[in-house]
Amino acid sequence: MAAGDRSITILKKPGYFVDTFLAMGSPCEVLSGTDDESLASSLFDVVASEAWRIEDKFSRYLPDNAVDRINRSDGQSVEVDDETANMLDFAASLHEMSDGRSKMPRDLSPWLPTHAPRRGCLRHLRC
Repeated sequence: MAAGDRSITILKKPGYFVDTFLAMGSPCEVLSGTDDESLASSLFDVVASEAWRIEDKFSRYLPDNAVDRINRSDGQSVEVDDETANMLDFAASLHEMSDGRSKMPRDLSPWLPTHAPRRGCLRHLRC
């Protein structure tokens, strides 16, 4: 599969199916413990579509998404949606709980507080 390829490959194995696709610059693989190809295909479509949705929204390599708006804010406040705020809150909490061993993507880490935020406090980012 080439980079940017939005296709899935389904392989039949004894007692299960394997789905492979590319997302977020990495090969992805999903196993489905069913003999029903239609069910496996439907499951794989949902999983791959969600991975691609997340990639479209949070990839630092794609223009006009949440990360791009934050990076282009030039120090101005940026309003983010609930999903983005929750992701940033969660990442900041992981960073604190791990004593700094859990790292944020370098594009976003400069804007996180040095303490674990209360849920939703990153709704408006000032970069």
